Amino acid sequence: MSLPCDNFREFRRVLQEQRRLDDNIVLSLNAAIPTSSFAKSSNARDQCMSLWNQLKDIHARREAEIKTCEAQAADVVLALQRQKHANETQQDLRAKQGKGKDNLEDADLRQAQNHHRLIKAELATEAVVRQQSEMVFRDRCMHFLGDMKL
Repeated sequence: MSLPCDNFREFRRVLQEQRRLDDNIVLSLNAAIPTSSFAKSSNARDQCMSLWNQLKDIHARREAEIKTCEAQAADVVLALQRQKHANETQQDLRAKQGKGKDNLEDADLRQAQNHHRLIKAELATEAVVRQQSEMVFRDRCMHFLGDMKL
């Protein structure tokens, strides 16, 4: 499911769903990596690699989606700033003509800026989530993978 960029509450809900594998990384590793008594019947190295590939794909996809939403939010802010500037120029012309100034609300611009900041904050959160998942993964799987570069 792709992230809905225009509604932050829904954006956040979908993002939390997508972070389930990261949230349950310890459970996934416990299920994938056998205890010493079952080590002969299972290939821990292959299971670690499979889980790593899943994590890598999920992280890349999620980061790309968040960056897409961030770019869209930045475009909205830029468009509203341009519109505000154009309106201010028109208001200045009206004032010079003696027609008075209109009181325009900046609420849309502030809301768009806040939305943009929230999405940018999710990029930082995503980096932390990724780092934590990779740390747990390395702690549990590196002795199965050896010196393999991930």
